[in-house]
Amino acid sequence: MIQGRGWVAVSALLVSSVGLMAQGPRGFGGGFGGGMGKVVTGEAYTAAATSTSIEKLANGTTITHSSTIAEARDGEGRTVKTVTSTGPGGKAETHTTVTDPVAHTVTEWSSGSTTATQFQLPTPPPGGGRGQGQGPGSSGPGGRVRPEVTTTTLTPKSIAGVTADGVKTTVTVPAGAEGNDKPLVSTREVWTSPELKIVLLETSESPRDGFHKLEVTTLTQGTPDPTLFQVPQGYTVKVQTRHRGF
Repeated sequence: MIQGRGWVAVSALLVSSVGLMAQGPRGFGGGFGGGMGKVVTGEAYTAAATSTSIEKLANGTTITHSSTIAEARDGEGRTVKTVTSTGPGGKAETHTTVTDPVAHTVTEWSSGSTTATQFQLPTPPPGGGRGQGQGPGSSGPGGRVRPEVTTTTLTPKSIAGVTADGVKTTVTVPAGAEGNDKPLVSTREVWTSPELKIVLLETSESPRDGFHKLEVTTLTQGTPDPTLFQVPQGYTVKVQTRHRGF
């Protein structure tokens, strides 16, 4: 998932006015190890992606972070995602999350441990209980001016051999709203596969958080290897119960 303080600050607004966070497809760009989310069945695949974040400091120095992601989904909607990043000393570390909507579990394990944690999730309440948010341009708590959000539908294109539909979102914080002498403009593009219902490419750029990109590089449709969803041998599985809101 592309992360950043600027996007976190307006995430509630994007949920209510654009729907990218609340109703967006599961898969790349959909968040690591969340709850059940929206389950997609009958559209199995195996894919790989790269994630890059570039932060620019005030003195012009840039800091780049990158990781690779492997993800798969079977016909019943189970997903597995493994993120590989560089840890201290340049050592590669992996973190795997398996989401199982059939068993209502989320299982996680990392390469630096021999313990896997399985969360037993409760059945979500009917209707989800999500309320309506305020629209862009309105005033938030304390009379603060909410950022202006505009969206543009982009021309479909092929990503990793799959047709993707794109939406560009621009968030503008007016001058003076947060002590800023000029407007703060952040942009985000999300490209999704209408067939597989996953995010294939997501980019964001803001003056506060720099540039972030998540892109699927290879994708194969069809039933994935079932062993990808299994905890590796030698791991101890610890079971926990999560309450609503996980």
